[in-house]
Amino acid sequence: MHYIFRPNIPGELGDNTEGDFTKRPIITNHLHFVFDYFPDDIFTSCEVIIVVENLLNKILDNNLTGLSTPKLIEYELNQQYFVWENSDDIPNKNYFMMEVCGNVSDDFYLTKEFNLIISEKALELLKLFRISFAKWEEFKGLN
Repeated sequence: MHYIFRPNIPGELGDNTEGDFTKRPIITNHLHFVFDYFPDDIFTSCEVIIVVENLLNKILDNNLTGLSTPKLIEYELNQQYFVWENSDDIPNKNYFMMEVCGNVSDDFYLTKEFNLIISEKALELLKLFRISFAKWEEFKGLN
């Protein structure tokens, strides 16, 4: 079974982001992310997924497929963050971006409409982490 997985977007691109925004999917060389609020352990921006380091390690340990080589991202907090969050909730973790490059036989892939599809194995792993803003539903298509 596969699922459409919709991670949230807890902020916006920062000025130091580098990539080719004329391509689909977008090619992101360096991601600078500005948090509006404390993120889930997996979130999205620029058609890549971003995961916290301990989730990345579990993805690698479990040999989940369909993701590119991880790249460390740069991040900061905007002023809005301090209005919405407690000051002790400041992220001080490493986050890594990965492009979704899989196909229907992988644990992660994109449909032609750029919906993120994940395997049941991937969903079960993600449920062990903070995914309180993410949404998912069974995927019945064959894209």
